[in-house]
Amino acid sequence: MIEGINGLELIRSDNSQDTRRELEMTALLEGARAVLQYKKFQDAARAIFDKCKEMTGATSGYVALLSADGSENEVLFLDPGGRKCIVDPELPMPIRGLRETAYRFGKAVCENNFATSKWWDYLPEGHVTLDNVLFSPLIIGGKVVGLIGLANKPCDFDENDLRIATAFGEFAAIALYNSQTLKRLENSEQRFRNVVEAAGDAIISIDSDDNITTWNRSAEVMFGYTTHEALSSPVTIIIPQQFRDAHKKGIHNVATTGISKYSGKILDLEGIRRDGTVFPLELSLTKWYIGDKLYFTAIIRDITKRRQDEDELKRFQTQLQDLVYQRTASLIQTNKSLEEEIGRRLKIEQELQALNRNLTRVVNEEVRKNREKEQLMFEQSRQLALSELLISIAHHWRQPLSAIGAIVQNLEDAFDYNEIDEEFFHNSVKKIVDELIYLSKTIDNFSSFYRRDKEKKLFSVYDCLEKNLIINDDYIKSKKITVEIEREEDIQIEGYFNEFSRVILNVFNNIKDVFDERDINNGYIKIRIFKDIETGKTTLSIADNGGGISRDIRPMIFDPYFTTKHKSRGTGLGLYMAKVIIENNFNGNIRVNSTEDGSEFIIEV
Repeated sequence: MIEGINGLELIRSDNSQDTRRELEMTALLEGARAVLQYKKFQDAARAIFDKCKEMTGATSGYVALLSADGSENEVLFLDPGGRKCIVDPELPMPIRGLRETAYRFGKAVCENNFATSKWWDYLPEGHVTLDNVLFSPLIIGGKVVGLIGLANKPCDFDENDLRIATAFGEFAAIALYNSQTLKRLENSEQRFRNVVEAAGDAIISIDSDDNITTWNRSAEVMFGYTTHEALSSPVTIIIPQQFRDAHKKGIHNVATTGISKYSGKILDLEGIRRDGTVFPLELSLTKWYIGDKLYFTAIIRDITKRRQDEDELKRFQTQLQDLVYQRTASLIQTNKSLEEEIGRRLKIEQELQALNRNLTRVVNEEVRKNREKEQLMFEQSRQLALSELLISIAHHWRQPLSAIGAIVQNLEDAFDYNEIDEEFFHNSVKKIVDELIYLSKTIDNFSSFYRRDKEKKLFSVYDCLEKNLIINDDYIKSKKITVEIEREEDIQIEGYFNEFSRVILNVFNNIKDVFDERDINNGYIKIRIFKDIETGKTTLSIADNGGGISRDIRPMIFDPYFTTKHKSRGTGLGLYMAKVIIENNFNGNIRVNSTEDGSEFIIEV
């Protein structure tokens, strides 16, 4: 009796397993059908997920894909199974916890005591409560690209659930791969259509039955048929009547043998437009297959304009040949005339060479004379400078020598009247020594003006100016001249200190001559020293109230030997030498402007 009962239980168990296997097979077939039925992955994934959830007994779950950077899950859809979920849907789902295990090992995993597992800590606040979970990976090309997540089965997930979830994960991966492939194909087809439509040449495809299957916009323009009119029409609508039989024969031969002697070549043919116009064209042909179906594609270019240009070129070539023949005879005569002209010009050239040699001698002689003249000018300038030096020294020595004479006279008188004592004698000697020291310093100050600097160096513009003011101090005081100086910080320039000092001295001498000539007392001299930030040049401006320089002579005051003074008072070389020094040694310029009551000399270096 017991053995009979056990046998009945085994039969029932076998029947139950058979029923489950039938259900599994049915579910797997429905999953496979979803892969084939849906083009969009989201629709296929939903159908596969629902069937997987049904077969495993899970009540909630989701399908997610790996993000492009591989850092997190991007949820495709979520089924909370009626449980409360208040997690922000925008919250990222990083690859961690049990999900990371499924990604890392590429196989289905589960946890039946999730609330007490180590994975619980990874859940964000507000997440659906999870009793148990199962993850099945989506694998394409050996790489996990997503997951099917299942949860909250009333009982535990078992090995059978893992097997079923793995199978449905494979279905989902196939559906994803199909969707991506279809998308790539659609994009590729769209790119092809865009290229075909944008092409400047007509692109036409036909099948082995001679019917048009591709007709782009340029074909519409070239032949006059719209795409709607052309598609499925025989290609002979664009082939002139006399060529149609040869065309049909060629298509038949290729379809029979698979060999096309024109494939890949460029052919010059003729086409016919909708209005019956026959025109020349250039055609490049290729053949291709879809399965066993043969197709041909031609790229066609209208060469009407090219043929017209070629005909025009031939006409021009004929005209050119005639013109060349005519011109050849003319050139022979011209060549004879040219030979005669060349002989005449050779004679003239020989005469010019002789004239040029004579001119070279004259120029060299003038250059020599100019150099001697220039040397003479420099010598005169040096003599003038020495003369001015002696005059200035004499002027500065007059008062000290008079003082020394007076002291000596006092000593003589004191000696004659027996009034001299030791203190009086020593005081008189000290005064004489002080005056002699002053005379010595005067010689040093003046002689340095005419001492040649050995090399360029940085020096203060104001130091040069101050040296000149000291030299002219007696004159300034005697004429009661007011000197005003405006300057920025101590501006320095590079060059020869003594030469720049002589330039300033020549300007001062010019101002003194004007003051003396016009008998100006209580004169005024304004001096400005500044630097242009933009150009980097330093400017020294010296202005006076001496009445100015008349407009007619202003352009000539820097010319050599030009002077308005009597020959006993100047040679006209002072300002000329100042100009030479500034331009040659300081790469600058010097000019003079008229002001309201005088002149302004401007030196830029």
